[in-house]
Amino acid sequence: MTIPYIGTPDIGTPVPFRTAKRGRAAAAVFATLLMLGACNATRPPPTSTGVTGPVAPLPEKEAPRALPAATIALGSVSGQPASVAANLVRVPQPETANVAGTYGLSPPHLAGKAFSRVAVLLPFSSATFRDEARNLLAAAELALFDVKDRALVLMPIDSGETEASARRATEEAIANGADAIIGPLLAAEVRGTVSATSGAAGRPIIAFSSDSSVAGPGTWLLSALPEQETRRIVDYAARQGVTSLYIFAPDDVFGRRAALAAQTEAQARGLAVPVVEFYPRSNDPRGVKQMEIPAKTLATALRRAPAPPGKRAIFIPDRGDTLRAALPLIAGNGVDPRAVRILGISSWSDTDLTRESSYFGAWFAAPDPTARAGFVTRFEAANGRKPSRISSYSYDATALMSALNRANGGPGILAEAIQHEQGFLGTDGLFRFGSNGLVERGLAIIEVSPQGPVVREAGAKAFASPGS
Repeated sequence: MTIPYIGTPDIGTPVPFRTAKRGRAAAAVFATLLMLGACNATRPPPTSTGVTGPVAPLPEKEAPRALPAATIALGSVSGQPASVAANLVRVPQPETANVAGTYGLSPPHLAGKAFSRVAVLLPFSSATFRDEARNLLAAAELALFDVKDRALVLMPIDSGETEASARRATEEAIANGADAIIGPLLAAEVRGTVSATSGAAGRPIIAFSSDSSVAGPGTWLLSALPEQETRRIVDYAARQGVTSLYIFAPDDVFGRRAALAAQTEAQARGLAVPVVEFYPRSNDPRGVKQMEIPAKTLATALRRAPAPPGKRAIFIPDRGDTLRAALPLIAGNGVDPRAVRILGISSWSDTDLTRESSYFGAWFAAPDPTARAGFVTRFEAANGRKPSRISSYSYDATALMSALNRANGGPGILAEAIQHEQGFLGTDGLFRFGSNGLVERGLAIIEVSPQGPVVREAGAKAFASPGS
């Protein structure tokens, strides 16, 4: 057998694995997962699943068949684009959900049939995160089209931005018969969802927060974790001869978590950490100016401890304008970027560095961009825009829920198979979930170049040991 595909098999050749001995039900899921999405891998979804513009001509002779509109049901998504909402069916309010003895949402085309409901909780009404929520929902729709699971209903519901709003959204999802939950996006929202499901066991949650503290039994995080990515890049740098690691990180929760992980991994690998400098993170000119003093301090430490090229590295776990400004500020204080290794994590993927010459040759740890190429192409053809970096999380979560839905030969989410020890092949490559609720990924090492990202070391194609 092979590692199960979820979604479409455009991510390379899988490798053999040994099926876990978990009974007939668990064995069934692996056989089911194996073939998901084997057909129509390159076809974008039809306009009825939220396409905002014309779909590019298809290379195949046969046009794709549209999913029934009611396969995706609309909850309280007040901030959702009209082009998407017009093709969705509104979820009944909780007080009417059990009319005629039927529990939960029952779209007309599935009346009398067995199916599973998956709530998609995202901050559609948030001014800050509305666009991201839109991208995540579009990716979930694309996955549902690709896997062609007509026994799965998606119920998008606005989770807001707070713990209280997410709790209310989760209660609405449960009242409407949700068998599983995809999302929310923010740590506070995840806490609200977990608290609302504490008395509703058996509903798996696959969330997108990068705060590992919200993971736990029944709640799995599919998002990028700075600790894992940091360990990967520091380990790689050590194997390439780096002996000293200088840390230049934003002074926020994410930056401090990455900095601590870098210090811990450096110590484990025998690397010195002479300086750790934090700077205020802001995308306005004043914020960049506040980086000058920390940059000067770090540059001074580097000048005072000369070393052969390639022996020292600067770790910068940032993104956006402050990432673009960080290295030039250090270089402006007398440090030649070509004489040190520059290291980062997957947040660099959100920033176009192809015009930032000071970063050419820098390395960062992230999912292999070649693995997600097919997803990006299909998403762009369907939606007329590029997917956000984390849109693939929603795609993989939806495809995985579909796989679990088919595991027993019929509708019903088989939650126990989420922790399959050999993992799954998704749009970002190999991943698996541990019992602690955290995701483990086969991360690649990528080099920045004027032509775009170049893979220096591919991510793992199989996990060498059981998950945690």
